[in-house]
Amino acid sequence: MHEYARKRVKEYIESEVPEALQQLLHGKVASAFPEIGLQPFGNKFTDGFRLRTPEHAPKIPTWEDNISLLLSMGLANRTRAVQVLELMQNKIDHATEFLLAERGIQ
Repeated sequence: MHEYARKRVKEYIESEVPEALQQLLHGKVASAFPEIGLQPFGNKFTDGFRLRTPEHAPKIPTWEDNISLLLSMGLANRTRAVQVLELMQNKIDHATEFLLAERGIQ
């Protein structure tokens, strides 16, 4: 829908608005509706697919999220998961590598 909106806005400004006011109107529409992702005025980009910009920062996994992940992967029981996460300062990638390496040794 945003692609269609960009196309319609661009076509309307080019065909219906006097040239002297096109840049001003484009700026007003871009600031009023940032979600459609209008390109800067005068740029010759296509109005094709654009990746969606994230609206929120990625969620940082909590201590319990990491324990649950290790349990669901079958790498450790709860007690061992807690021990390893404490040792690895709650860094899930390090804890996973450690537990996988530990499995390979046994």
